[in-house]
Order: sequence, then C-alpha cells, then structure tokens
Amino acid sequence: MCGLERWLEVIQARTTYTGIDLSLSRIEKALFELSINEFDATVVKVAGTNGKGSMVAALNHIYTNAGLKVACYTSPHLFSFNERLLLNNKISSDQQWCSAFVKINKVALHYNLTYFETITLAAFLIISELDFDIILLEIGLGGRLDAVNAILADLAIITSIGFDHTDRLGESLAAIAYEKAGIIKSNMTVIYSGRDELQTFQKRAQAYNCNMYALGHEFSWFEDKNSWGYQSQLKKVISSIPNIHLDIAAGAIKVTECLSDKHPVSNDIAFSALSNVKIMGRCQEIRAKCPIIIDVSHNTPAVKNLVKFLKNKFKNRGLRIVFGCQKNKDYNLMLSEFKDECVTWYFADLACSGSASRYDFKANVKQHNYYFKNITSAFSKAYNESINDDVVVAFGSFFVVSEVMQSELMKKIIFAYEKIS
Repeated sequence: MCGLERWLEVIQARTTYTGIDLSLSRIEKALFELSINEFDATVVKVAGTNGKGSMVAALNHIYTNAGLKVACYTSPHLFSFNERLLLNNKISSDQQWCSAFVKINKVALHYNLTYFETITLAAFLIISELDFDIILLEIGLGGRLDAVNAILADLAIITSIGFDHTDRLGESLAAIAYEKAGIIKSNMTVIYSGRDELQTFQKRAQAYNCNMYALGHEFSWFEDKNSWGYQSQLKKVISSIPNIHLDIAAGAIKVTECLSDKHPVSNDIAFSALSNVKIMGRCQEIRAKCPIIIDVSHNTPAVKNLVKFLKNKFKNRGLRIVFGCQKNKDYNLMLSEFKDECVTWYFADLACSGSASRYDFKANVKQHNYYFKNITSAFSKAYNESINDDVVVAFGSFFVVSEVMQSELMKKIIFAYEKIS
C-alpha cells in the first residue's frame, strides 16, 4: 500500500481539468456508487468568506465538551494534511486516509474527480465508517459547487460575505452571496451570522422551505467592558468574552439552540466552551520578548478584523509585519488597511506555486520595508530587530502561518517561554 504522501502526489498528478464538468454531478454519482448519500448523524455545513474555521472549532469545542461524538472536515491545513479530518478531537491517521484512498480509487478515476473532490470523497468514507452524533463540514470555496455541498445536511450556517476568490465567485457581494447561498437546500435550518446581502439568503431559504435565523434579527449580541451578552427569543446570557469574533460566537450559540431538541447543551457548557476555545492562526498571540501575533487573514475583510484587534490590544505600538500572499489576492487593499499605523514591513515570497513576488508589494506602502526570499528569513529579521514596545505580526496566507510556526526560531521561542498564550 502507498504511503499517504505518495497517494496525495498521485491524486494531484492525475487530475485533468480539460473539459471537466465542475458541477457536483460527478462527486454525487461517486457518493451514490459508494452508498454514502447521507450520514447517520446531525450534519452541519459551514460556509462564508471568513470565520468558517473558527465556527467549526467553536462548535466542535462546545459539543465535545458536552460529551458528544464529533467529526470535523476542514480545509486547508496548517502543518499536516491529516489536520483536515478531526475525529473526536483526534487527528485522522495516515492509515485511515490510505485505506480510504484504496477503497475509492476506482470510483474516483472513473468519474475523473479533482484533487479536492477525491480527498473529500475519502473523508466522507472515513466518517461513514465510524459513529458520530454531529458532523461539521467546512465548505472549501464558495458553496454552490463545492464538493462538500454534495452531501445532505440538517443545518447550514453562513458566517460572512466579503470579497475573496472573486475570479471564481464573482466581483460583487451579490454574486458571492449567491454562491454561498448554494449550500441551502430543502427543509433545512439556516443560520446567517454575517452582515451583508441578507435578502439573498432569505430568498433562497424561503424558496427551499427552510427556517432561517439571521444575526441582528432573530438573535444578537452586545458587549459591556469585559463581558458579552447573547440574546434571542429563547435566552439572554451574559458571559466572559471569547477569543473569537462575537459574530461567530453568537452564530455558534444559535446553532446549539436550533439543535437543542436532539442534542441539548446547557448554557454553562456552551458559554464556558466558547470562553476557552483557542484557534491556531487566528489572531493567535505567542508569548515572547515582545508579542507575536499570527493570523491567516488573506482577504480585506479578514485584514480589517486583524487591524481592529491590533488597535484594541496594542494601541500606539510599533508593528513589525511579516507578509506574503498569493498573486491572485488583492494585496493593494490588504496592505492599505495599515496605512495609518507605524509599520516596518518584512515582505517575502511564499513557498508555494502562485506566490506573489516580494517586490510586487513595493509600490503599495510608504513605510520602511525589507525583502526576503522566504518567510522564515523575514520572521527572523523582524523578531531579532524588535524591541520591547514592538509587536511582531505575521499574516497574508496559511503558508505564512505554517512557515513561521514551523521555523526553528519559533520552536526556540515556544520552548523558552513554555506556552502559547
């Protein structure tokens, strides 16, 4: 049997996109042939421009703390491919993936499945062979035509709408909302914890006979000093502020309300779980000689949230920012969010195909800047030059976070300071 790395290489190499039908028909046929049309568990699909991973992490933390068996399928990964499938809080094994690839190989070849379709089919097979109460599925890109959308679900939650992947999803919020709304199917529960294009989701939900709950309408949140409050027709609870965006936190609590008949969770467990959830690479603070903030933000809405976080927590402090991104991203807008900040930039190429050149960013900033062939060198320079009042920030891509976190310097920092804050 091939090892996992070899399987992934083979799957990546054999995919042919020429004349391929990018609808869901091929993976739906593959699922039918493998008898995986639906799961014997409550299925929750999560879509949105930003916050999908945080929503899955929050719901996983809530339901596992409540004693339920939970599977999570997400993308992309930070360090290892296996992270994409979490089974009762344990990362899936090489053996599970290899065994699944063997079983689905002929079907995947027959229907000429893409790389993402093939690994999604394998993940679904692994999940179907185990026993779970709740299955959390993150939509990889868009919604309507994403391979994850081929499986039936009980609840769809959409976290936000913003400009990202405009080459695939459209260049207007309305077009992007249409693609995200594609995860809404007949007779399911729909939750929207975003702020824009509400009518698009309401129209789709009504057409498909779905019960829909929207942030600012059927549920809301409020903030007061060191606490936050959640409010709906069913409850009003005040708790300590979680380490995730409050739109996401409120959406997660609404999910627990909607699933309470089948999977009841007490307020104490739900809100305590939110207060303790920590998500790698989302405004993550590393304890060191000066604060290090690691964030996977790679589009303008996410960068706005990062800037807000930095202003609230590190007001008037100098920023040493390590940045790299893929060339299809709107880095002009991303970088412009820092125009009023005191920043020294450390630009670098990503270790992947499709990386923007470090010199592409030169015309977009007025602050002092350096250029590096890789993220590791940029991070080393930024950290070693920092003084006590500085804040070192690394963002722009999952590849940025992955390389920084796996660098020898970061390993020494974490060892020296004993823990990640």
